[in-house]
Amino acid sequence: MVAAAKRRELKEAQRRRQQKEQRLRQEEVLSNTSLVWSLHILPHWALMRSSPRAQDLWWGGLPPRVRGRVWSLALGNELNITAELYEIFLSRAKEKWSLNETDGK
Repeated sequence: MVAAAKRRELKEAQRRRQQKEQRLRQEEVLSNTSLVWSLHILPHWALMRSSPRAQDLWWGGLPPRVRGRVWSLALGNELNITAELYEIFLSRAKEKWSLNETDGK
């Protein structure tokens, strides 16, 4: 019984060590990817946005550190909608929606 418990402990320790190594690899990949985005792709967005390297990195998942900036550049804001203007339009839409709901009943 003691031998079986010892084997379980060894297996559990090995599993924990493998999980830790996996997390470290993932963190390293994330860090490296963030650096590539920050140093090579974002500063040259107009040229790099459709490059195979950028596309591959994007499909692999954007690191949280650069996610907002990448999406902002990718989507753009051609209408120059500010946060204040957005709130105005949102309140108008809600008002119109509530009027339509009361008219339909």
